[in-house]
Amino acid sequence: MRHPHVRRTHVTLPEGEFTITSDARAREAATRMFFQAAPRIGRRLDADGGGTPRNTLNSLYALFAMYRDQPTADPPPPADGLPVHWLAMAILTRGLRPVLSVWHPRLAAYERAHPGHAPAEWEEYAAFAAGP
Repeated sequence: MRHPHVRRTHVTLPEGEFTITSDARAREAATRMFFQAAPRIGRRLDADGGGTPRNTLNSLYALFAMYRDQPTADPPPPADGLPVHWLAMAILTRGLRPVLSVWHPRLAAYERAHPGHAPAEWEEYAAFAAGP
């Protein structure tokens, strides 16, 4: 018999269709994860140079540690289906990691070659600020 407060949600990703199982506490955890990720992922650098590529990449990378640690703070998922944390890690691993793996080495190379230069002087600054 299914618990009335447990929800099963079907999610389609490029890798296939999955069932996420959550109870009220897991949905609360998913909401916290969303509110941590949304402003970071949706962020663009200001046209006037107000943000920096390094701060943006560090903020995005911090989501990995945050989401890795979150399952230990939240209750275990229901026995059937995948937990919401799995979905968050799948999105980070398959969506965000490829972006970071492109931009982090490019920015690091620029920073090594041009210590002390303003971020807006980076030849790829406009492309980075425009997003993927």
